[in-house]
Amino acid sequence: MSLDPNGAPAGYYYQAGATAYLLDPAGTYSLAGASAPTIDPAGTYSGPGASAPTLADPGAYIPFTGATSESVEIVDPAGTYSLAGASAPTTDPAGTYSGPGASLPTLARARRRSIQPARTAARARARPRRRTQARIFHSPGRPPPRRRSTLPALIVRRARARRRSIRLAHTAAQRRARPRWRTPARIFRSPGRPPLRRR
Repeated sequence: MSLDPNGAPAGYYYQAGATAYLLDPAGTYSLAGASAPTIDPAGTYSGPGASAPTLADPGAYIPFTGATSESVEIVDPAGTYSLAGASAPTTDPAGTYSGPGASLPTLARARRRSIQPARTAARARARPRRRTQARIFHSPGRPPPRRRSTLPALIVRRARARRRSIRLAHTAAQRRARPRWRTPARIFRSPGRPPLRRR
């Protein structure tokens, strides 16, 4: 009884002159109707009679072709990661980190030292600045100094400006009411000259 060249099931292949379909060896696979097994690519492995290769586990890689089992997988070193079916590890990008056997990198957390100054500056801007009162040292027996006015500086400034405007207006009124006297001109004459007659 002859075999159908295209009738081999998955995991088997047809060979001319054979009385039965041949089983795929480890490290190869075959689809249905195959006439020769296919070698597993890098990043995969398979046992005997495989219809499709198996991907390497995440966090490990297989750098060569024709792997026969999971035991040949190489665990990713620290600072790298691998997805399923990787043939080489991938280096972690900037701002990430990973330990051995990582499937994905981890985002680095911001240091508390860099966050603390920003929080302190924001609190300083939001907090009202209080004017510290100067310390006054006085000898015993001397009366304590009087405290300065607690009125806001704006009210004090307006009061001073109002008093100044009143003082200026009062001075101007006094100048208008005071009679202006004409000062006599000084006349210089030489000795021996008769005095001038007044007009």
